[in-house]
Amino acid sequence: MSDLQKSIVSLTLLATSCDAAIPAIEASDGTVDDELRDLDHADLNAIHRDFLSLLSLIYTSTTKIALCLKPSKPVYSASIAPLNDLTKNVGNLSQNVRLITAKHGMTLLKEYKSVATGVIGPLAQLAKALLQNATSSGPPTSDESIVRRAAEVHHAIDKGRGLSASNHVAIRSIWKMDQASLGDAMNELNEMSTPDPNGYSDFDDGWDELGIEPSKEMTLTELERLKLMQPIVKLSVLLHKNVTKRVLSAPFETLPVQDHFNPLLDKLVEDSTMLSAAVDELVSTAYAPQDPIELSESLRRFTDVTETLSARLSSILLSPTVENLLKSISKETPAQKWFDTCFNQLDKSTEQLSKLLSDIH
Repeated sequence: MSDLQKSIVSLTLLATSCDAAIPAIEASDGTVDDELRDLDHADLNAIHRDFLSLLSLIYTSTTKIALCLKPSKPVYSASIAPLNDLTKNVGNLSQNVRLITAKHGMTLLKEYKSVATGVIGPLAQLAKALLQNATSSGPPTSDESIVRRAAEVHHAIDKGRGLSASNHVAIRSIWKMDQASLGDAMNELNEMSTPDPNGYSDFDDGWDELGIEPSKEMTLTELERLKLMQPIVKLSVLLHKNVTKRVLSAPFETLPVQDHFNPLLDKLVEDSTMLSAAVDELVSTAYAPQDPIELSESLRRFTDVTETLSARLSSILLSPTVENLLKSISKETPAQKWFDTCFNQLDKSTEQLSKLLSDIH
C-alpha cells in the first residue's frame, strides 16, 4: 500500500471517528455507559486534566496534518502518524466527556459537551476537505482553505482551555454573564427617570422618520410607579451579585462531590436566567404610556421568580455541609441571614408597587 493510500485510509478513519463521536457526546446524559463502568469512579480533577491534555494533543496533531497535507505539496508519509493520533484522541475525548456524571453536575457536563463538539466538528470538516483533496482527480482546494479550517480547530481548542474545573465554576461563569444584562436593565431604568435638561430623549431619536410614534412623556403617576420600581431592580442586581459572591464562591469548590448537592446548584442556572428575564420584562413595562395591567402581570411573574430563588438558596445554605463550611470561612453576616434580609426588602418594595397599582385600578 502506498503512502497516499495509507493516508486516505487514515483520513477516512478520522472523519468516521469524528462523525461517530459527536452524537455519542451529545447523547451523554450524566450516566456512565456499560463500556466505561471500570472508570465510573474516576476523580473529577483527573478527568479535567486529561481533557485539557487531549485538547493540546489534538491541537499539535492538527497543525501537523495541515502542514503535511498542504494541497500544493502534500507529504503523505508524514501525515499517517498524526492522523492516527487524532483518531485515537478524538475517541478518548468522547470517552472523557462521558465520564462526567450527574453527581459531578449537569451544568459542567453541558460545558464539556459544548467544548468537545466545538472542537470535533471543525476537525471533521478539515479531515473531509483533506480526504477530498487526496481522492479527487480535480484541482485541490487552496492552501489558504486548509489553513483556515485548521485555524478553526485551533480557535475552538483555545476557547476550550478555559474549561471549568467544577460544577460551581461552570455555574458561576453563567451567573457572571447574566450580571451584565441586569446592570443594563438598571441603567435603562435610571435613564428613564432622569429627563434630559435640554428636553431631548435618546428614546425618540429618529422614530418619527420610521413611522413609529416615539415614547410619550411620563405622567406623574407613571413617574411614581417608575420610582417604586427602581429599588426592586437595584435589589435584584445586588441579590444576583451576592449569589455569585456567597453561594458560588471559591470555598465551595473544596466540598466533596455529593449526589444531592450538585442537582440543587444546577437549578441555579435556570434561576439566573429567569431573574434576568423577569427584571428585563419589568423594566420594559415602565416605558410610557404604561399599561397597569401589563405592569402588574410582570410584577407577579417577577415575584414568582424571586420566591423560587429564595427557596432554592435556603435549600443550599441550610444544608449542614454548606452551613458548617460558611461558618468556618466567613466573619461577615451569615449568608442565609443576608439573603433573608434582601428578600424581605424585595417583598416590601414589590408590595408598595403592587399597592399603588391596585389603588389606581
